[in-house]
Amino acid sequence: MLTIDPRLLSMMLLGYGDSQRQLLETPILGDTWASFAAHPAGRHALLLTSNHGTNAADLADELAKHFEGIEDLAAAQGFVAGTFDLGHLIEALLPLTQWWSSLREERRNPAGEPPRMPGRQDILFALERMLAFENRTPPPVETVDEQPLTAHARQVLGLGLVLGTLAALARHDDADPETITLLARLNERVGLREIAEYGASILGGLLEHKDGPEGGGMIWIVTTNRQVQFATLDSVPTVKGDAARQLFAIDCSDLTWAILDSGIQRDHPAFEAPDKTSRVRRTYDFGQITRILDRRNGRNAAFCRETAERLVNRGVRGEKLEQDIKRCAQSSRGGIEAVDWFTVEKLVRIDNPAPPTNPHGTHVAGILAGQWARAPRSEQNTALPGTDVATFIAEPIRRPAGKAQGTVLLRGVCPDINLHDFRVLGQDCEQTEFAVICALQFIRHLNARSGKAVIDGVNLSLSIPHDVLSYACGKTPVCLEAEKLVANGTVVVAAAGNNGYQSYRLSAGGAYDGYAFASITDPGNAETVITVGSTHRFAPHTYGVSYFSSRGPTGDGRAKPDILAPGEKIASAVPGNAMDTMDGTSMAAPHVSGAAALLMGRNREMRGDPATIKQVLCDTATDVGRIAHFQGHGLLDILRALQSK
Repeated sequence: MLTIDPRLLSMMLLGYGDSQRQLLETPILGDTWASFAAHPAGRHALLLTSNHGTNAADLADELAKHFEGIEDLAAAQGFVAGTFDLGHLIEALLPLTQWWSSLREERRNPAGEPPRMPGRQDILFALERMLAFENRTPPPVETVDEQPLTAHARQVLGLGLVLGTLAALARHDDADPETITLLARLNERVGLREIAEYGASILGGLLEHKDGPEGGGMIWIVTTNRQVQFATLDSVPTVKGDAARQLFAIDCSDLTWAILDSGIQRDHPAFEAPDKTSRVRRTYDFGQITRILDRRNGRNAAFCRETAERLVNRGVRGEKLEQDIKRCAQSSRGGIEAVDWFTVEKLVRIDNPAPPTNPHGTHVAGILAGQWARAPRSEQNTALPGTDVATFIAEPIRRPAGKAQGTVLLRGVCPDINLHDFRVLGQDCEQTEFAVICALQFIRHLNARSGKAVIDGVNLSLSIPHDVLSYACGKTPVCLEAEKLVANGTVVVAAAGNNGYQSYRLSAGGAYDGYAFASITDPGNAETVITVGSTHRFAPHTYGVSYFSSRGPTGDGRAKPDILAPGEKIASAVPGNAMDTMDGTSMAAPHVSGAAALLMGRNREMRGDPATIKQVLCDTATDVGRIAHFQGHGLLDILRALQSK
């Protein structure tokens, strides 16, 4: 019998590398997929949660009426239990979920072109890219030359990968027993093309299926019926950002926040200023800062020339690049440690930046500063790319009916603030601690040379594992540099990290999964930065701290995180004039950055006083009933913070 390691299945659903997600979008939850991975051809005891307004008994009757072979089918208030095989999962359970019902409604929407769903080539290409990643080889050249997949369709693509894999494995059930841990081995035993064929066939059948149950949307989630053992934008209202804007007329148009991340799409509609320019005022590419400051540039002409060519390819322009590069390499010598930031600025500033290859930075920036409204239909000449999926994902706020009213697709916490884009992450960046340190130092330089705050705050939705053998906790280079920037009068907000849930290997053999205390990452370990953990986007009191959110205390016993903000399935802008959902403490941090900016906008005396801002935000946070090592001071409450001063 062939089985598949759940971690490989997880890679298909959540992605891999820098693009890996933390949470599933499909209503078939992870333990269900893991159960089928362990026995693709078997039957599994599952528990169905009925959708709001659906009687669980009606759901059970609908299943019994249309599908044979479902055993142990029973209903209780809000739940249905049963034993299901893979065919039931595909033909009965998935079509009855609210998630799939919404997708089909989107495809039937006559107002616009239905989104293209993934087919065989999409599935095969995705598998080949995963195989290349696994083998550490360059990914294959993209051959799918069609309309790109929407965000929702990409979620369906993951479903096609998994269903195709499970279907292929189920048909090889008579093979020798083996648990497949690598995609390369799966390719040897089954074949990627066979998986793609099955996956595309299953998805196509689901999308075109017209018979069967009529109760679409009856199921909310599907999970395993676990064995009992003796044990013994949605997110902005959660932090009261919408209420704060209505109550207080706050102008933050003269404030600027730096986003140290993978880059921001400058011309995204979410960042358009009233004068039609972009509120992303500057773009600095620190992805090659080590190369720029490499000492070989000063003594090797060929090396310096190659460095200049690299920078030109990244969008840097200038008449004397090689001369400037050589000057930077020679600036820190003779006992003088200061970098020539005036010259470095010429080599990292990009006036016409290309859209970033990774969506993370644009998404973070949208949570903080996004403002995107679709014009009324009568005023639309062409549909904005990504509008349809954005409308579906963001569940937009409808303005009061009227001739000139449109749809708000995205409204961040502080939608009039200016941004500086610092690119330090991504596949085309060195992505080192050094690059982050240089960016922080450069920000101090910008503020110092102007004699005033050019950049009021910094958002660090990134994490660096703390090496306990090298540094005391909170005293690593990046932490110390963040502390210096705070002492310089700049607010620094950092993500707590996503290490709150880990797999542990036992010395005596075996393993188990569990929650990890003292899992805060750098620079979140720095004392004076505002370290942000994650909670649910609209039900924080119910769900508490996100399972993935890193927990305190710090390794040396200090209280962290400082505060919580929504970080689960947050909708925001992504490159391509589109929107998508992401999750992680990376998404929680910009909520707090926006709150800090609003405090400055209302109380100008707080500008340049990050300690007071941190104190106010922490003192006014709402207790969500969890211990301090999990929640810090509690959930961010922007309205209460503004009212306190």
